[in-house]
Amino acid sequence: MFTNDRKKYSGTKLYKYYSYNDCICDMFAPVLNNTLRYRSPFLLNDPYDCYISSNINGKIQSIGNSEMETVHVCSMTKTCDNLLMWAHYASSHCGYVVEYDVEKLKKMKGWQIEEFSEVEYSDDVVQHDLLNFSKTEEKILWAIFHKHLCWCYEQEVRSACYDSPGIDFKDFVLPDNAVTAIYLGSHFIAKRKGKIPFFLKEWHENKQLFYMQLASSEYKVEPKRIEDAWFDENYLTWGV
Repeated sequence: MFTNDRKKYSGTKLYKYYSYNDCICDMFAPVLNNTLRYRSPFLLNDPYDCYISSNINGKIQSIGNSEMETVHVCSMTKTCDNLLMWAHYASSHCGYVVEYDVEKLKKMKGWQIEEFSEVEYSDDVVQHDLLNFSKTEEKILWAIFHKHLCWCYEQEVRSACYDSPGIDFKDFVLPDNAVTAIYLGSHFIAKRKGKIPFFLKEWHENKQLFYMQLASSEYKVEPKRIEDAWFDENYLTWGV
């Protein structure tokens, strides 16, 4: 059973996994533009994301589509070293993870942004009584922050915002210094044939750039500092 009580995230850091792209400019756009993207739940990989059903004439039917047309979701997680998350959301360890300062995220400016809260996992589908209109907003929030148990490995912490229907995504500009570290996947450097984009050296010099190295004695990845020699000063072009 799920509890209906949203648990606000109490940690100081949150992490978001990003996929690989041959165009480095596109791949690192969230860092270069200092933005955070909120997506329509209809574009997420879980068909039951933000799902609401109702008992209509004795039959359980989905009513989620109409209820969620103005909702946009930003998904994050509690750790940067989850092997499954690296595999599923960071192009099989070729992508990267961004670390965010939670207090800075709370200062994002936007219309009706829900505070980052932990997703609750259970086997129960959120059901709404169509005759009780006073509970509609409450049910929407329950659905946004509720997912099936099979997704619990994600340890998801998410926020939501509300905008005009029909918009696929919305980017918010982050406060200064909201990004506190970047973690390159264990396969990123090999994927780029040993070349690290030079614009990332600023993060390296501020001790905010790492790569995830495979541990030799157990199944885990660990953040390691990047060597100065790994940066190619001739490799300045983001788009290749």
